Order: sequence, then structure tokens, then C-alpha cells
Amino acid sequence: MNESSLRSANGQRWTARLRKIFRPRNWFLVLLVLVVGWHVRFAYRTNYVCGPDEHIIQSDADAIKQAQKLMFKAHYASHGISGYIDEKPYIADFSQADCCTVRRVLSANGVIVWKVSLDGETIGEPRPRHVSADILLSNCGAVFDDDSYIVAEPIR
Repeated sequence: MNESSLRSANGQRWTARLRKIFRPRNWFLVLLVLVVGWHVRFAYRTNYVCGPDEHIIQSDADAIKQAQKLMFKAHYASHGISGYIDEKPYIADFSQADCCTVRRVLSANGVIVWKVSLDGETIGEPRPRHVSADILLSNCGAVFDDDSYIVAEPIR
């Protein structure tokens, strides 16, 4: 065999190998690994990498305490009743019995979510209002702003 025929045979072998590597099935597998890896990274960072003034929630009582501290970050839903204060309360008393419920949920993408419901009354206002808050916390205690709401309706 001469040298040029050896080169062409080696070139054909390499192109055959590259065709095997760059098959559509292999591209799909690479994309699948990248997407799954991104979801795992996102879930890990959301669940276990806490920012300043945050800590991993250990219990229901810890989740309630964190929700009470950060309730002002939730969206305010207007009650629409004229003649009464219609603004977000910043101080509320949640000390009565059965004021709070907590549920720990694992979302579809692997993020641990604490769903905290608070019921209480405002403090320091001329007319007290009933405060109801549904706050979603990450495992580190950060508020999911888009899904957390607070309502303060007048007590009649």
C-alpha cells in the first residue's frame, strides 16, 4: 500500500468515528444531562446555600418564627372596603391559639418549600384588623415573593 491510500483509510476511520460521536441520539443525551444537571444544581443551591441572615429551617416553630419576621415581604391583597385602612400591616399579633399552620412540601423540581399560614390582628392601629398571611419560604427561610400574600381586613 502506498502512503496516500493509508492516509485516506485513516481519514475514513476518523470520519466514521466522528459520525458515531455526533449522532442526534448523543446530542439528545448531552442536552438531557445538561438540563438535569442544571435542575440538580438549582435545587441544591435553593435548599442548602443560605444567604446572610438566613438559616436552614429546622422545625415548624422555626418556620413560623421566620414567616412572622419576614411577612412584610409578601404581596398585599387589597380588601377594597371603603372607610377602612387599606395598607399592608407591619406589626401583627399572632399569639392566639391555633394562629399558625405549617406544611413542608417538596416541589416538582426538588426545592423544599415551607407553606406557612398566619392568622392574627394588627397592633397599634385605631381600629384593629384581622391579618391573614400565606407565606412560602425556601428551606433557608427566604420568602418566595411572587407566591406569598397578606390580607388585612377590618374587624366589624
